[in-house]
Amino acid sequence: MAARSPHPVDLAVGQRLRAARRLRGVSQAQLAEVVGLTFQQIQKYERGENRIAVSILHDMANALHAPMSRLLGEAQAGGEQAGEGQALSLIDGAEAIAILKAFRQVSSPALRKALIGVVEASSELVDP
Repeated sequence: MAARSPHPVDLAVGQRLRAARRLRGVSQAQLAEVVGLTFQQIQKYERGENRIAVSILHDMANALHAPMSRLLGEAQAGGEQAGEGQALSLIDGAEAIAILKAFRQVSSPALRKALIGVVEASSELVDP
């Protein structure tokens, strides 16, 4: 019997779950304890190996203070929103998470826009 590949939607939901968990600074073990699972189950959900029941997704969203819609996304035929998979893969580093957490603390829209401009200008200098 051939091994089944994870469905693209399960992969996308798992990526969003992992991103939300990491942005909150919650370990897999901590999330598992709050929702009454094992950390191995959380790992499988994040990798898309197991499908997440709606009731469990609801509990995880509540534990992460994230709306379920953020974890579900609006999946297109390809399994994820245009560009979303690439964006989520960028969040998978400690530096990216630190920047996002600091950026969320900036309340001024003008300062946020200026910071984005600085980062974009810097990236053009490094990778023209």
